Amino acid sequence: MKHCSKRKVLGLVAGAALTAFAASAASAGAPPPDTRSDTLNHVCKGGPQKGDPCDPTVANVCPQSECVLKLLKPKFAATISLIVDDNVATFDGTGESNGVHAVTVLLEFQKNGKHLLAQTYQAADPSAGPQMGDAASVSEATLKSAVDAAISGSTQSILTDLLFQAGDAHMSDAIRTLFGVPSDSTPVVLQEPGKPKGILFEDHSGSDALASVLRVKVTIGFVAAAAP
Repeated sequence: MKHCSKRKVLGLVAGAALTAFAASAASAGAPPPDTRSDTLNHVCKGGPQKGDPCDPTVANVCPQSECVLKLLKPKFAATISLIVDDNVATFDGTGESNGVHAVTVLLEFQKNGKHLLAQTYQAADPSAGPQMGDAASVSEATLKSAVDAAISGSTQSILTDLLFQAGDAHMSDAIRTLFGVPSDSTPVVLQEPGKPKGILFEDHSGSDALASVLRVKVTIGFVAAAAP
């Protein structure tokens, strides 16, 4: 008998979303990613109870098989960009040292042509970095720390703090509409353990007034809602 599997699935912030910021989960008081994943709909992958709902926290709940997320079709490849700016400027450059923080998330994918979905986030107090996933306050420095940890292999995924999170509904709704999936399904980033594919990072933390930018390739899928 196999134990329940826990795939690395990254719940989308802004429906797509995204990347994570290391060492923030404890301060934010959020449950660990694997605990969050347990709240999503799971079924037995095979065996005599194939397709039956299952509890991923229970060992050997699916005889001769494993307890997995109930994923709908399709899955699709996407590129997520995270643009983090600790000093949001006015166009004429007069506000470059104002300490206003913002984070923009951009999702790029193909579905009957190229799509670009984006959302920008700020905290209620714009002098602080916005909260995203487990990260209590996102900044260029926390982004750099997360990227460094992912590249060195000291963390399984740069997206860890956003695992199994549900964020801004607007991008989630747009994705569901484009792919024709049920409105109660949950879009998630599917990420197997290990380093994310295709990391591209431009660091400007502490060096100038430009934003730091991270791009990472992911696969996105949809988790079916549990039966009422």
